[in-house]
Amino acid sequence: MNRIGHTFGKLVPLVLFALAGCSSSANLPTTPPPGPTGGWLTLQLSTPRTDDGAVQFSVSGPAIDSVKIVSYDGFAAIDAGSANLLVTGVVGNGDVARIFVPDLSHTSQYRATVAAAAARGTYALQVLDGYRAVLVR
Repeated sequence: MNRIGHTFGKLVPLVLFALAGCSSSANLPTTPPPGPTGGWLTLQLSTPRTDDGAVQFSVSGPAIDSVKIVSYDGFAAIDAGSANLLVTGVVGNGDVARIFVPDLSHTSQYRATVAAAAARGTYALQVLDGYRAVLVR
């Protein structure tokens, strides 16, 4: 065997080994993980009273995109990851608003509280014992 043939004979196993590593399925491109999925959380009220005429809520979390009040008159303001809502009318137990968040995987990081409540007709402040605000998917 001549010198070139001898050198080539030594390189063949190394080249085949390198090529085998290149053909591994581990080197195939993968699909990137899905991005965050935005969606709506529902703000629900549980009240011990039957005469609520106005209820103020505070919602906080990583980010809040928008708020839609449902079933009541009222308004909402969003500022730096928090939303403040005021609903008026014959306010009772149930859905109050829908909160759009950019990533539903962070739902557990959102908190809702009842900040104040007032009696219908007189708007005298209610004692907040027994009031509860929750966010559900």
